[in-house]
Amino acid sequence: DLGYQQHQPVLTEQDLLAIQQDSKYCRNVFSTSIPIQVEQEGDKVAYHFQSVADVNMFLFNKSNSRNKTALGQLKMNMNMVHKKLVADEEGWFRLITEEKIPQKFGDQYKFDIKPRLDPAEDQLLGGRLLFSTKFDLFKFLLSDDAATMDHLQFDENKIEKCDKQENYKDPFMKQRTSTRRL
Repeated sequence: DLGYQQHQPVLTEQDLLAIQQDSKYCRNVFSTSIPIQVEQEGDKVAYHFQSVADVNMFLFNKSNSRNKTALGQLKMNMNMVHKKLVADEEGWFRLITEEKIPQKFGDQYKFDIKPRLDPAEDQLLGGRLLFSTKFDLFKFLLSDDAATMDHLQFDENKIEKCDKQENYKDPFMKQRTSTRRL
């Protein structure tokens, strides 16, 4: 099921977390040349594509799971996955990378950069990119600068299971009244 008739060309936060979970081979799962808009409704963030064909191309290129390479398949298989990105104890939404990030990126895209250390060996593993809002994090993922990075992903420690009802109703499928767009 490719999803052409049943679904809007939208990937929700929950969908995006599921894609990263299944894309261990893809070190920067959101690097793409497909045009995508970021929208936020309340505390939910989603990627809006121009067409379902664009969503399917994105999924085919980024998902390692045969059950998630087309929008229809992804939506049918989402019954099992209910997750959300949460802030850390200090209120930051985090991305991780194995690369050194120039401070100018942090200034331009509104994030702080902190080293990521291996506690066992006290060795530098890369950086943590700390965003004050989920919207800014998702905007950065689609930036040209993020696309040049070899490794960039959500911090798995800040992805939590959530109640099925919490994410079941997709606010992006209804009339948009209080939406922020990139």
